[in-house]
Amino acid sequence: MVEYEYLRQEINAIDNQIKQLQEHHEALVTAREALNSVEGEKDSELLVPGGAGVYFNATLTNDKSCLVNVGANVIIEMNLDKGKKTINERIEQALSMIVELNEEADKRVNQLRQIEAAVQGQQLM
Repeated sequence: MVEYEYLRQEINAIDNQIKQLQEHHEALVTAREALNSVEGEKDSELLVPGGAGVYFNATLTNDKSCLVNVGANVIIEMNLDKGKKTINERIEQALSMIVELNEEADKRVNQLRQIEAAVQGQQLM
């Protein structure tokens, strides 16, 4: 029973990781759409999110580059194509991690089923 409870906790933790990665993936897809939509839109008006439902009016002054967080709160300027490539790589990484975590969760679920079957087999005796 201890192993059974441990496996259930692991499955819950993996499920939480998958949910976080799915949210991250959705944010990356939104970022990719934003990068695709600004090309050729110099001097156009934008709504820039400030967080918690707050937006700012802004004008796009440069449609050839973007600023990308590369980790540890370090932001660098990249040309638009490199920014798109970076985001696409992150999307692929997130999808790959989601697949791996789903496989891990499936393994744990199968182990749980084996334990359940063994317990039920003992109860029938």
